[in-house]
Order: sequence, then structure tokens, then C-alpha cells
Amino acid sequence: MASSEKLYQNEYQPDIVEYPGSALREYIEEAGMSVAEFTKRTGWTEPHIHKILNGTSRISHEFALVLEKVFDVPARFWNNMQNQFDEFTAKKKEQESFAESLDWARSFPYPALVQEDWLPDVGGKAEKKLEELLSFFGIGSPAVFSSFWDERIPAFKASGKLETCPKSVACWVRQAERIASKAELPAYNKMRFVEVLDDIRASVTEDLIQYQKQMITLCAEAGVLLLFLPQMPKMAIGGVTFWQNGMPVIVLSLRWNSDDHIWFNFFHEAKHVLQEVKKKLFIDNPGEAVEDPKEIEANNYAATKLIDAQSYHRFVATNPNPGAFEIRHFAKELNVTPGVVLGQLQHRGLVSFASPLNRPLKKRFKFENR
Repeated sequence: MASSEKLYQNEYQPDIVEYPGSALREYIEEAGMSVAEFTKRTGWTEPHIHKILNGTSRISHEFALVLEKVFDVPARFWNNMQNQFDEFTAKKKEQESFAESLDWARSFPYPALVQEDWLPDVGGKAEKKLEELLSFFGIGSPAVFSSFWDERIPAFKASGKLETCPKSVACWVRQAERIASKAELPAYNKMRFVEVLDDIRASVTEDLIQYQKQMITLCAEAGVLLLFLPQMPKMAIGGVTFWQNGMPVIVLSLRWNSDDHIWFNFFHEAKHVLQEVKKKLFIDNPGEAVEDPKEIEANNYAATKLIDAQSYHRFVATNPNPGAFEIRHFAKELNVTPGVVLGQLQHRGLVSFASPLNRPLKKRFKFENR
């Protein structure tokens, strides 16, 4: 190591550096002057002098030359003092900012990001985690994250056992953005997408794992990117829709892996694409009451796309207390899964969410992460 580096490392670093205005006040008092007299001697305004004495204004090079004449003390003395104070203040601010940045980095579910291979494992190196997170989000500082993502990801209200952390959602959406940035799809074709939705609806199947890749392919033909991404911790989100560079993106969470949720969420998000609200991020959060007209419209679209209103009302009128046999028969008639029928009966309050019918009628899946 060079001697200059050793000298720098061994150099005394004070915890507190006196601001120049304090030293100036001592010089004024030692000279037996009042502040008013000192102000007249300098020719500067009294408000400016008070700002320097209180530490809210710097001693400029011009003012240092004035002080040299008033106190017969070289201007470089005042300039050096001001420079040392400025450097000390900047370093202190940097240290405080760095500590806050590390706290910001610790607030993210980094282990989950590593587990999904979205970020590299850097061990316990907090500084490296900070660096990787900033790179992941493509931002220069945590302050930028707040100014950008706080507007896109709302504060969620917990509902029962459902808890959603905005930063977890931000990680999830950001990963979708990263994938979307590399996707090469044809231009979005609304008419083709409507046809695709009809084709997918006609093929609603219990074998959803096998159909997953076909759904992705069909959507891609219409210029829509469909992604299945695993949820992050504390993220009760069913799906999200956004537009990126003119391309609509649908992301389905694996939080609820039963067929009724997956099919409903898909058609719900598909409706958001058809709405073509390109500057809004639509987040499906079941833990909050639905008030947005666009969300209500998407819910109604998904429900009636799966089970038309006339057929539904006819079924419940003739089956006020349906069992597994009736639900299976009705599902076969409409070419949907029994789980889809049961899910709608539950959401409309005709069957309890804790019904023993869940186990035999709903299918659960483990999707490939795409």
C-alpha cells in the first residue's frame, strides 16, 4: 500500500467540525465589535451576515477577502475552514444516506428473489444487495424508487388473512417488465385477441398445465404477452395487466393455484387489455373492495365469459342447494370445470368458501414459472 494511502487511512476524522460562522462570531467578539458594527465595516447586508453567523449561508471567496481586511487574517484561512466544513457536511450526509439506503434494501424479500433466480445470491453483503436491487429496478437511488413506484403500486389494506406488501408487488411487476423488454411479439391485434379469447374459452379444461403453453402461444399470436410468475412473500395478488412499448402484458400469480381462480383471473385481466387503458397498471387485489368501474367491468366480463347469466340463473333456480353431482353435470353442459362453477357459486354467496365440495371439485396446479 502506498504511503499516501496509509496516511489517509490513519488521518484523524473528527465527528464534529465547527461551522465557519461560529468561528467568525468569536473573532467579532474578541475584536470587541457588535454585529451591527461588523456589518458596517464589511459593507455587506445585515441579513446576509446573520445567515453566515447562523450557519445557513457559506463564506464565499469574495467575503473571505473582506474578512482578510477587517481582521488581518488571510482569506485562505476562511476559505480552508469553509471547505473543510463543506467536505465534512457532505461526508456526513453521504453516510446518513448510505445507511438509509441499506435499510431500504433490507425491506425487500431478497431471499425470495434469489430463490426464483431473479437476482444473484450475494450472501450477507448488504452493500451488494443494494447494488443488485438498484440494478434490478433500473434506478439510481432509493429516492427514485419511491417517486416512481409509489405512484404505480398503491398501499394495500389487509383483509383477514390476506396481506400485501407493495414492495413485493413492485418486485413481481418489475420482473414481468424485464421479461417483456426482451419479448418479440407481433403488433397487438384487438380483433385477433377477441378471437383468441373465444378459442381459449371453448377449450377451458381441467388439464390446465398442458394448456398453459398453448394459452401463451395463442395470446402471443395476437400480440399479447401472457406470463405466469410465482408470487412474492406477502403478496395476495391474483394478476396484473400493463402496457409496455405498445405491447399488452398479462401476468398471472401462482398465489391461488386452483382452476376457478386461474380461469377467472385470466379473463379478468384479458378484459383490461380490451379496455386499452394504456397508462394504468391494473392490479387484481381480492383483499380490497372493488370501486373502480374498469375493475367491476372486468369482473363481470370474466364471470359471464365463463358462465353466461341466463344459464347461471336457470341453474340456481332449479338447484338452490347444489351438490357435487349437479355441479359436475352443469359444468359439463357449459364446457367448464366443476371448480369454475363452484367458485362462482361461492363468490355469489350460494355456497360457503369452506365447503367440503372444494376438495373433490377444485383442481390445484403447480405451474411452470414463465
